[in-house]
Amino acid sequence: GGQKTGSTMVAIAASVLWLSWITLHIVEIEVPGSYAIAWIFYIGFVTLVASFRSSVRAEYDINGNPLEDFFATLLVYPSVAIQLETVHMKQGLTTIVPQEPVANGNGATNGHHVNGLVIENGNSAAHQV
Repeated sequence: GGQKTGSTMVAIAASVLWLSWITLHIVEIEVPGSYAIAWIFYIGFVTLVASFRSSVRAEYDINGNPLEDFFATLLVYPSVAIQLETVHMKQGLTTIVPQEPVANGNGATNGHHVNGLVIENGNSAAHQV
């Protein structure tokens, strides 16, 4: 679905920005001044991840604000990445993976409906609706 594609695009863009930051610092050996462009890429990475973190906080109704998201990502992005990876587990959910809907005996799907997804607890799977 669209949500999975959007998350994948954010992950690819963040990876490219982060790798560019590292690469341009290495290029600094041969091209003086490339460190400045490297930091522009890092700020882009931080902005993208902080924006994604803000949307996850809004989705799960977690307290915070965009400024906190920005500085947390700027200073400790590995911690932010772990939070983003594990937020669904802390909310008591096992997974949020879009899949085909599975109907129970009466033709309805089980679980909670959130943004086109059915999110289920316990040992059930999530299904797209």
